[in-house]
Parts: sequence; structure tokens; C-alpha cells
Amino acid sequence: MGPSLTRHLTPLRLLLLGTLFHLLYLPSIFDVYFVSPVVHVDKHFGIHGQADAEGYEAPAKRVVLVVGDGLRADKALSLFPCAENPETLEPLAPHLREVIEHRGVYGVSHTRVPTESRPGHVAILGGMYEDVSAVTTGWKLNPISHDSVFNHSSSTFAIGSPDVIDMFAADNAKVSAYTYAEDEEDFAKDATALDHWVLHTLQHLLSNASTDLALDARLRAPQTVFFLHLLGCDSTGHAYRPHSPEYHANVRVVDEVVRGAEQALDEFYGGDGRTAWVFTADHGMSNIGNHGDGDPDATRTPFISWGAGIRSPLPSTSSPSSLPPLLPPSSRTPPDSPASWAEPWKLAHLARTDIPQADLAPLLSVLVGLPLPGNSEGVLPLGVLQGTDEWKARAALGNARGVLEQFRVKQARKRARTLFFTPFPELSSPSSSAPGAELVRRAELAIEQGAYDEVVRVSGDIIGRSLRGLKYLQRYDWLLLRSLVTLGYVGWTALAALYILRTFGSPAPPSPVPSSTLRSILSLVPYGLFALLSALFVYQRAPPTFYVYAGFPALFWSEVLRSFPSSAARWRKAKVVGVVGRLAGVGVALGGMVAGYTRRPLWSLGFFLLALHPLLALSRDTQRANKRVLLAWAVSCAATGVFPLLPVEKGESLGLIAAGGAALIVFGHAALWNLDWLGGGAMRERGRAQAVLLAETLMVYLSLGLTLSSAQSLQAKQGLPKVNQALSWGILVISTLLPLLPPSRTSAHPPAIRLSIYALSFAPAFVILTLSHESLFYCAFAGTLFLWLRVEGLVEAQAAAGAAVGKEGGRAQKGRSRIVRWDDVRRATWFLFFVHVGFFGTGNVASISSFYLGSVFRLMTVFNPFPMAALLLYKILIPFLVLSAVFGTLNAHLGLPPFALFLLVLAMTDVLTLAFFFLVTDEGSWLEIGQTISHFAIASLLLVFNAGVYALGQAMMREEGPVPGRKVEHGKGKGGSDKRV
Repeated sequence: MGPSLTRHLTPLRLLLLGTLFHLLYLPSIFDVYFVSPVVHVDKHFGIHGQADAEGYEAPAKRVVLVVGDGLRADKALSLFPCAENPETLEPLAPHLREVIEHRGVYGVSHTRVPTESRPGHVAILGGMYEDVSAVTTGWKLNPISHDSVFNHSSSTFAIGSPDVIDMFAADNAKVSAYTYAEDEEDFAKDATALDHWVLHTLQHLLSNASTDLALDARLRAPQTVFFLHLLGCDSTGHAYRPHSPEYHANVRVVDEVVRGAEQALDEFYGGDGRTAWVFTADHGMSNIGNHGDGDPDATRTPFISWGAGIRSPLPSTSSPSSLPPLLPPSSRTPPDSPASWAEPWKLAHLARTDIPQADLAPLLSVLVGLPLPGNSEGVLPLGVLQGTDEWKARAALGNARGVLEQFRVKQARKRARTLFFTPFPELSSPSSSAPGAELVRRAELAIEQGAYDEVVRVSGDIIGRSLRGLKYLQRYDWLLLRSLVTLGYVGWTALAALYILRTFGSPAPPSPVPSSTLRSILSLVPYGLFALLSALFVYQRAPPTFYVYAGFPALFWSEVLRSFPSSAARWRKAKVVGVVGRLAGVGVALGGMVAGYTRRPLWSLGFFLLALHPLLALSRDTQRANKRVLLAWAVSCAATGVFPLLPVEKGESLGLIAAGGAALIVFGHAALWNLDWLGGGAMRERGRAQAVLLAETLMVYLSLGLTLSSAQSLQAKQGLPKVNQALSWGILVISTLLPLLPPSRTSAHPPAIRLSIYALSFAPAFVILTLSHESLFYCAFAGTLFLWLRVEGLVEAQAAAGAAVGKEGGRAQKGRSRIVRWDDVRRATWFLFFVHVGFFGTGNVASISSFYLGSVFRLMTVFNPFPMAALLLYKILIPFLVLSAVFGTLNAHLGLPPFALFLLVLAMTDVLTLAFFFLVTDEGSWLEIGQTISHFAIASLLLVFNAGVYALGQAMMREEGPVPGRKVEHGKGKGGSDKRV
């Protein structure tokens, strides 16, 4: 058998292996929990094609779908105080209000996460909820080919934003697309102009038909679809937030566009009464003007429908239909939360119909007599339809057969690729090879007998079973995949711990050398299992990721089992009770971090415990000799601990922006005034350090002035001044790169000065991207990290003194690195804590949308998701760049080998990852689903993220000299801190 893997690994190689492992394991939740629902079916179902149904004419010749992008349900439906008389209530959308009260139906359309434009429109037009992982494969065009209402229409006329229209117009000859230029989507402009453009384009289109006979024929053909996409509310909400007067004004414009479109189409078609209307939104918007997560205000959108085929309003006490619903509404839409949420609508006297967003696709199809989209899992809302019971029953059966066909195709493919396949029991029938055939026949017989209630019940039963069957097939490989993923993460943790013990731990006690035969057998067992699984995957034509999920556990566990005999000898000599106790303490700390993802005050509690630690770890003599340092540490922990308690939702505050900038300016001047204390008294590069610190401080001044000026200009709706934009970009780039440029490179400076320079170099960018108190947090966070370095210096000095008195090992000898001790495990745990505080200090990263987009408007206002996201990401990363530099300095200051502390972090990280992996859910509220996905992604990427910033920190802080705090006085040590791993 060849040599041990860990003997060939260096810290850098282990780091690269861990990075590769975590990147490749990140998609595991999508393979386990969120398999793409798309299957390509050859048969499409609707009313037409059923026996004796050819005589049925669809109630509408055309359907108009109007989507108010980013329009919240409460804004479209509520009454608000009148501007002239606040005691009088009036709707923001009077035309839609008139429709609700006199001509149509209303309710809430509940979206799923991610609450973005593309997934929302895919649900509305395709009746399917897009695979969550598809969000990572593209922003505008659909990454997965699927069926939609447009594909079955005679013609579709789509007017609106290119971001949305082009999704469905690409390579579709039936869609005529009319879009404005992308640079018109400028947050500094009045977005209502975009909605007015849609109405004017529709009017111009209808006018052109008078001279274009081919266009006129297409417009008047049956099964025509109009799609009006109104982007204004989304752009205005991002720029000004949904509670702003600007957003309310945009809702009024949307209402005017709907009224104008209805008038234009009625005039063109001569009021023939054959037009059906559906008004909704692709997603809503949180109070801070963002969307994407499962915030209830982002998932609740308006649903209003009227016209041909739609029933009139009914009292709330009446049944909306003589037929039962296909599926119980209570099982498909969540209740109002809070219960009084809908009271401002003042519509309790009318029957309300809430639907899942995907139900809109079958509704649109049935109204104009189209086959349902082949991938639709939507359920037709029978209660909103006006027509005979037979027509509704046939429509219900067509809906059921469409969903059943997806299950049949999917199960047939799964059966063909799976060894010892177990079919879904609820749709298995010994008398028929086609799943669900007996149920379909029962529904057809009921139609022949006129038992339409029975048709609906059986159709609902078919839909329910088919949806459960599709879920069963999506989860078919759950047990195997979850087991492999668990073995992978646990194996990585065991391998990292083994490497640390072998490389940085105390020497293993003498023990009998295990036979090479035993070690070889143990190491081959995982590879044998991998070979068996690979053969199974080849037979099942499994995706390449399955081999990855099986390969890494084989690699990791082979090494762990090979080293098991020697590792067991090390454990036999250890004080098991003490080791278990310390590991339990680490486990409690990591468990608290897991809980902190949903309970942010726990991070503040952590700072309280950190402030107390020196009182428990240091002797009284050391405490008395360093009272100022410990007092500053306690104050800094208290100040930083305040921020996780502050609300995530925060508005733009020029006062807090100015206060944060002033704090950073004070920080810069303090560094300039205390160069000697920072270690600059004997340095030849003193003048260069002064120049860099002065330049960075001046750029903080400039960035603060520019930010306040730009914010005032944007608030006054005067746009972003070009000069401000250019200067802000220049300062952001120059301040960040200045310490790295040859004339000002900081490698010759002592660590304390380098840390100060780096902290200041990121300050202008943080000021420019600050919305409220973020700069204050950055200042407090950086101060806490610098003081952490001082406190750890005291703890280490005391431990070294105790080791010298007791003549114990574990100290760093001159020119040599010391071994890892239990105190280093605590330090690694603290590092993980600080990493999370960097995320949760100014926003709840469990909900990415809590990082408000408005902060990037000082640099760019034209909507472009990737550059804007990159700027937000840079803002999020800045605290970690400072943390990485401090952590690298700490590693060297403690006399540890390079990467030793960080490798301890690697061994701990996947405790969080594995916990969140099992907490991921594909059921429950969309808020819960979205949060569990975010939690796992964050925890899984912690290693990759930490590896990058730590490597950068090592590069930033190389060639280190004396560390601040090395010369402080300390008392006599207790001699009990030198406990080795």
C-alpha cells in the first residue's frame, strides 16, 4: 500500500483540497432537495381532444395578462388616506377597485422563492416552479427549456421590459416582442415613464392594424394572448421603497395603464365581450425595497381577473361555484399573517380567491381554449370561472390529465434507469400498465353520466396523487444521497483533525506498530464501496455529481481508517474526560452559531461572553498591569455587540452616514498621531507610512463629502451627478489599491501600521456604500479585532510564563514553531464567531435582500444586476479582509506554523454545514424554504470564503515584525494554560 495521504499534504494542498470539496458539494442540496421539475412531454391536454368536447367554444377569444412587476398585494388592494382629506380613504388603483367590486374576482397570488422576475413569470406562464438552482445559471434567459402559454397561442403580443419579454420571445415565432432599451431602466429616472411606454406601444400596435391586414388578422384570431409587463413599481420600489409616495404614485400609473389598455382593446374589438383579463405581479417587495427571499410581502401579489369566462363578484357568504374545488384551498395557500393583514382592503364583504402563482397558467389556457403547458403543475381555480358545470368539469379533467402525464413520463424514465425500482404506490394498478388509467376512466364515465361533482373530485384526486408522485420521484434518491453527503462532510472533518494532530500536535505516544496488511485492508474498504456505487450509477445513468458525492467520502475515509490504529493509541493516552469536555464546549459554541442564524441577539450574547473571557483566563496580576487594555476590550465588545440588536430594515440616514465617516476620520488621525506606539519609532519607512495614512484619511474625507452630496441629489430626484459618480469610482479603486502599489507597498512596515493602513484603505469604499450605521459598525468591528490581538498576546504571554515555570513543552523555541494547544482551538472558534458577526452585524445574511440595493446608487443607477451585486458583495467582504489580516498576524504572533489556526477552523466549519444540510426543507412556507437554502449555502461556502480571505490576509501581512502588545507587562502565570492537543 502506498504512503499516507496526510504525509503528502501541506497546509496549502489541504486548503485546496477542502476548497475543491466544498465547491463540488455545494450543489448537493439541489440534487437532494430541489431536482428540476421539467420533463418534456409529447401529449398536451385541455378540453379540446376529449371525447364529445369538440363543440365547446372557449369563453374568450383573447386573454390579456398584465403583470405589475414588484407590486405588493396590499398596495394594490388597500385603501389609503386621501391627500386632500386624510380622514377619507381611497384606493391607489381606483379602476382595479371598480373591477373587484362590480365585474370580477380578486385575491392573493402566492409566489415561491426565489421571488425574482424570471421564476415568477415562469410560474405564471408555464405553471411550474423553476428549479431553484437555475437562478445561478443566468439572470434573464431561461436556462431550462420548458413549455408556456405562449407556445400554444395563435399569436402573442408581448410589450414591456427586455429583461422579461426576451425570456419568452427568444426562438419563438408566435411571440411578437416590443421592448424599450435596457438603459432606460435607470433608478435615477422616473420609472412611471416605462409603464406609460407600454400603453402607448399597445395603442400604436392597434392603430397600425388599420393599415396592416396581416397584423389585423393576427390580432383578431382566436386564442390570442396579450402580455403587458409594467416594470415601474419594481424600479420605483428599489429606489424609494414601497411605502414611499413615489411607489404609491407608480401604483396609480399602473391602474391608469390598465384602464387605458382596456379602453383601447374594447374600441378595437368593438366591445364584443370576448376579452378576458388577468392582473397580477411576478413578486412583491419587502419594506426596504428588496425581494428574492421568502418575505411575506415579497411572496404576496395581487390577483384580479374579469371579462369573458370570469364570474361576477359574490358576497363573502356565497359559494363561488356549484362544484367543489379540485384541491382544498387551505392546503395550498397560507392564511393571512397577521390575521388582520387584509383589513385595510375593506373588501371583507366580497368572496376572495387566493391561489398559488402556478395556478395562473391553467387559468390563462382554459379561458381561451389552449392546451395546458406541458410542465404545468398548476391547479385550475374553478371558483373564478363562469360557465356550465360540464365545461368546468371537462376543464378540470384536462388539468388532471396534464399533471398525470408528467408523472407517467417521469416515472417511466426513472424506472428505466433504476435498479430494483419501486413504483409510486398510489398510482400503481395491476390491471393497467398506465399509472392512473383507472381514475381517468372513472372521470370519463362520470362525464357521460352527467355527474360533474364526481368528475371534479376524481380529477382533484388524480392531481393530488400525481403531485405527490412527482415529489416521490424527486426524493427517490434521498436516503442514498444524504448518506453520501453526510459521510463526505464528516470525513472531511476527521481528515482535517487527523492532519492537525499529526502535523501540529504533540508527538504520539509509543505504541505497537499495526501491521501493514490491516492498514491496507482498512484503507481499501471505502474504495471498494465507491466501486460498487459507481457501477450502480453507470447503470442508472446518474449525473456526474453523484460520482463526486461518493468519491470524496472514499478518499477521506480511506485515510482516516488507515490511520485509525495510531490515532486510537493517541486517544488511549489522552485524558478522555477533559478532551470530551472541551469538545463539548466547542460544540455548544458552534450550536449557538447555528441558532444565531435565526436569533440575531445571540451574537450580542457572544460579545458579552468574549468581554468576560480575560477575567477568567488571566491572573489578577496580569489584569491589574493591563487594566486599560482590558477596559478598552470590554467597551469595544459592548459597542460591537449593539449592532446585531439593531433592526435589519434601515432607511437612508445622512446623520448616521456622517457619524460613521467622522469615526473613521478620527481613526485615521489617531493612527497618524500614534506612529511611535504602533511601532514606527525605529523604522526607516516612517515617512512613507505617514504619507499613505494621510492619503487614505484624506480619501475618507472626500468619500464622505461625495456620499452626502450624491445622497442629497438622489433624494431630491436630481439624479446622480456625473462628477460625483466619476470621483466616487476613482476613490473606491485608488484607496483599495494604494497599499499594494510599489511606491506605498506596506510589507516593510510593522504589523500594527500595516493593519491600520489596510483598515483605512477600505474605509472610503465602506463610506460610499453605507446606507445607515454600517460605517460605525466597521469602525467598532475593526477596533475589536485590533484589541483581540492585544488580549491574545496577554493570554499567550501568561501561558508561556507558566510553561517556563513548570518546564512543560508546547512553547515556541527560538526559530521553531510550537505545537497546537487547546487555547488555539478556542481562538479558531472565536475566528468563526467574528466571521459570522461580519455578516450579521449590519444585516441578516440569512435574507440576502436585507442588504439594500440603494447603497450602490452613489456609483451606478442603471439597473445591471451583476455589477450591483458585486458592489454589495465587496461591501460585505470588507470586514473580513481586516479580520483575515488580524488572524494571520495572530497566527505568527503565537509562534504557530503558517495556517495552523486556520486549519483548526477548517475542521470546525462543517459542523455548521452538516447541521444546515439536514435543516434544508422543500416544504412549508416560502420564507422557511428560502432561509434554509441561504443558511446551507452560507455555511458551506464559509471554508471557501475563509480560505480566500485568509490567504489574502497572509499575503497582506507577510514579513511581519513586532506585534502590538508584545511588550506589555504581565503577572506571574498560573501555569495551567499550557494544555496541548
